Amino acid sequence: MASTPTGNCPANAAWPYTGTRPRDPHLDSLRGLMLVIMTIAHSSSRLVTYVHYGLGFIGDAIGFVFLAGMSAGRTFGGPQPLPPEKARRRLVRRALILWLVHAGLAALLLTIYALYRQQLAGYWPWRHLLRDDLLIAWLKYASLVYQTTLFDILPMYVVCLLATPLALAAFHRHRTGWVIAISTVLWATAQIAPDFQLLLRSASLSWLALKPGQFNWLAWQLPYFLGLSFGYWHGRRPLPAFMHGRILLALVIAIALALLALGRAHAWAHSPITRAWLPDSLVLADALLHALLADRLWNGKTVVAPLYLLNFAVLTYLVWRLTRRWPQLLCWRWLALLGRNSLAVFGFHIVLVFALAPVGKTLRGTTWTTQSIYTAAVVASLTLPAWISDTVRRRRRERGAPAATPVTN
Repeated sequence: MASTPTGNCPANAAWPYTGTRPRDPHLDSLRGLMLVIMTIAHSSSRLVTYVHYGLGFIGDAIGFVFLAGMSAGRTFGGPQPLPPEKARRRLVRRALILWLVHAGLAALLLTIYALYRQQLAGYWPWRHLLRDDLLIAWLKYASLVYQTTLFDILPMYVVCLLATPLALAAFHRHRTGWVIAISTVLWATAQIAPDFQLLLRSASLSWLALKPGQFNWLAWQLPYFLGLSFGYWHGRRPLPAFMHGRILLALVIAIALALLALGRAHAWAHSPITRAWLPDSLVLADALLHALLADRLWNGKTVVAPLYLLNFAVLTYLVWRLTRRWPQLLCWRWLALLGRNSLAVFGFHIVLVFALAPVGKTLRGTTWTTQSIYTAAVVASLTLPAWISDTVRRRRRERGAPAATPVTN
């Protein structure tokens, strides 16, 4: 990504930052965009149809994970990489903060569910929470072995952060190829045995009632470590000349458009809202493609299937080309505010989705205008936690207190 701020991007020296290194406003803006898409996808409005498969066969999650890895790589790598031991201490501290947020959210929502279970049991995502003794339920969530809807991203993130020091040490010894090779083998294992995580349901651990989330860790570590390597070597290793060529650009655009068309057709064919508008021939064509291609190859979010990964790769390349040509295009102050305070915004979004579950169910029978206004208000509310987090960080910096490690903020 281009790092020279223009347009909406102020100079790096004036851009808010944490730690000792200026933040990249382009990276923060993209992470903020992922949070906005994520919030819309969980808002229970009809606009979900336009963000699910909105760019083909991928969603916000893979972009969020990749950018998290890239942010960590930029923080600890770059022209002057931090020593591995210092990076390890910061990463462990950051993983602990993420775990505390995860455990705290679980404690809050499980307590509310225990008090008002009869009133909330019929609403998504409340009905997916563990129905068990409150303490036992919290221990399962806190130990990261039980992952229900919206509680499956942070556990994976914690594990990736704890594994990051090993990757950074390998990068420091110029063994990036080994890291990517191992990561790719783990990803391939998930394609061959997609239910590998379920093997944890062994007799010795059956009392835990393990519940893997929607993200197979063996597969989802790949976008994280790819992002980590790109971020670490940013500005230190030039990209091959063909990456800047017009032939590759034209090929990638063609693939992206084809995947976009297929993804939209797939989304419309499976949506009760839009399926009635589609000709039977298009619905039949979608069914035939599913019959010809294995479902996990076609649309495997859980295991980051090949088509899913290809779609993400071509879009990542196009975003990189866009930011090189027009740096200000993907750089917006409000999105960057969300992106550099992503943990606070993500946690707030989880609480918001649970709190507004009854409203979302009622909303389904309203007009497009009403749902659009509601969704816009929900998205705008993300400003509050971002502003509070930003203000707290700025005041700590003004007092001379050490700022939080900017690994995932």
